[in-house]
Amino acid sequence: MTMKRMCSVFVAGLVLGLLSVTGNAEQERSMLDGDLLAAEIMSVELVFNSSGEVVQVRLEDCAQCELPGYLPSRKLRFSYGGQSVSSSQVRSLNGNPGTVVINRETGMVEQVMFWRGRGAEAE
Repeated sequence: MTMKRMCSVFVAGLVLGLLSVTGNAEQERSMLDGDLLAAEIMSVELVFNSSGEVVQVRLEDCAQCELPGYLPSRKLRFSYGGQSVSSSQVRSLNGNPGTVVINRETGMVEQVMFWRGRGAEAE
């Protein structure tokens, strides 16, 4: 193989390697790509089934949202004032304001972050 041919093969391999790394980096940037919607809601209503599981998240007056209610993802997370809250504790926060994170691809709610008002005590 000539030196020119070896250089061409090396450069081609390098370019392909860089393209694959760049492609992977773009897939991991879902917040920047717009795959997730974070909507501020004045009243987040959680609908529970008879077993106490959240089966729907209803959003009051959400201008950014396509629907008035969304299904929860299997890995739905809750927080209150930045602290994790279990699904059994979340009933007391039902109807409060918060930020809801919706996965645009699946149409499911990934996270509900309830806001803690000023002067509110930790529960």
